[in-house]
Amino acid sequence: MAQQGWDPRGPRRTTTTEHGRQAGSPDPGRSQGRPTRVTPETSPESFTREQRRNFRYTNRPEPEAEPEPEKKKPRRRGPAPGSFFDFGRIKFRWFRIEGVDFNFVISLLFLLGFGLLMVYSASAYVAVRDFSDQTHFFRSQLRNDIIGLIFMVLVAYFPYRFWQKLRHVEYAMALLVVALVLVFGVESHGATRWVSLGPIQFQPAEAAKLAIILYLAAIVDRYGKSIDEPMNFITFLLLPLPICAEIYLLTDNLSSAIIVYGIAGVMLFVATRGFKVFGILLIIGGAAAAGIVGYVANMTLTEESSFRLGRIVAWLHPENSTDRAAHQALQSMYAIGSGGIWGKGLGQSVQKLGSLPEPHNDFIFSVICEELGIVGATVLILLYLLLLGRMYAIARNTTDRYGFMVVVGTMAHIALQTVLNIAVATNSIPNTGVSLPFVSFGGSSAIFTLMEIGLVMSVHRYNVLEAKEERA
Repeated sequence: MAQQGWDPRGPRRTTTTEHGRQAGSPDPGRSQGRPTRVTPETSPESFTREQRRNFRYTNRPEPEAEPEPEKKKPRRRGPAPGSFFDFGRIKFRWFRIEGVDFNFVISLLFLLGFGLLMVYSASAYVAVRDFSDQTHFFRSQLRNDIIGLIFMVLVAYFPYRFWQKLRHVEYAMALLVVALVLVFGVESHGATRWVSLGPIQFQPAEAAKLAIILYLAAIVDRYGKSIDEPMNFITFLLLPLPICAEIYLLTDNLSSAIIVYGIAGVMLFVATRGFKVFGILLIIGGAAAAGIVGYVANMTLTEESSFRLGRIVAWLHPENSTDRAAHQALQSMYAIGSGGIWGKGLGQSVQKLGSLPEPHNDFIFSVICEELGIVGATVLILLYLLLLGRMYAIARNTTDRYGFMVVVGTMAHIALQTVLNIAVATNSIPNTGVSLPFVSFGGSSAIFTLMEIGLVMSVHRYNVLEAKEERA
């Protein structure tokens, strides 16, 4: 019995389709676009050879589409996402940290940790001798660093442009805080440089440094490009003088007065476009300093001579001087020289055992060189350079002049104080009594310097968030 729809005589010489099927004949595997039910009568076993070939061809499964080749992702420069060195942004389920330069934060934390370690090592002997507790200075410095970090975070999350509106208040507060030593001053080491307000005791000169940075940054933003005009230029140079004079006359702290005016000089140098004036000022200042040193070197000191003149003589000839500053300079150089390249080992310093005054404060760099050698001192200097480098990058990416100058002022403060401390420890300049930022023992210096770091973080954070809003 012939199947309906099929010619029982087999294939004939007729026109076939491109699939080998006779034109007009039904598909052996499909009927009107629907699959044909296979029964014993319509099974392929009853087909002729040609019908079987057509059946196999038309019921062949369609080949699967080849998957499209994956597009290569653009090569990402820098550390791999999620790796240890990828500090760009950290995301968590419950909060997200945005606008934080983690390279900057980590370099700061390394400095603070290094400072705590060296404060403990340098002060253990003095702490046992004076307080019967070798961790006395370490615990005090740890508390000061924690307080400073809390203030740093609070300042970092506060809009930094708010302080621009209070520029006159900041200037007045700087003058007022330094004047507090007349009423609430506390004498220490022969000078009244601390203010005691109940349980709070601090150095007003450190607060003045923070205030002068904020005030002068606002003045630069107000003047704009007109700061190059002679009148504005001279006015800017005169503005810090009252604060510097007050610090020097009331607290007898020449080094802090020099640093405050140095901060102002660096900010003015960055804000102006001319360099000839600064070259002339540097030549005049260098000639004046050389003249003073030459005059002191040829004079005979008496008991009525100023102790600062004695420090200059002790700096020029420490081996022939009986001044305390000469003793400090000699012991500092002994410590640096005995450390060599690799140092004697952590905690193995000899000069800190009563020979070197203030081993955990002004001369902590000498203890670092003695215990960790030139290698340890180089690592410390590289940490400072990394911190200053990140601050330079933040300043370059800042869009407004006020934020830029705040970062520049903080950079100037940290750089000047670091250079002066190391120069004193190596007897490159006369003894000035300057602490090493983030490393030396000291509460006022740590807290107010960390607040300046908070200002830098605030500048970076709000500029990043504003740039993100503009892109959106």
